[in-house]
Amino acid sequence: MSRSPSPPLDPVAVSEDLTPLPSLKKAGNADIDFDGQLAQPLKIHEDVRSGCGGQTWPAGLVLGKHMLRYHGRELHDAR
Repeated sequence: MSRSPSPPLDPVAVSEDLTPLPSLKKAGNADIDFDGQLAQPLKIHEDVRSGCGGQTWPAGLVLGKHMLRYHGRELHDAR
């Protein structure tokens, strides 16, 4: 019984079924209050035309929420 040939070993050839390409965000405005931790939400403009730097990141939002929840009094007058 013959075996089918193995696919070529190319470390860059990964199927999009395994790792789909991300969809690009459109430019827009966001109001972020860290789940009610801020009395007035921050107004943020997101624009990713020049790369990934112009967007909010989930890890940053989690960190901001944590800082406000557990260190909010200490940060109240910080600048």
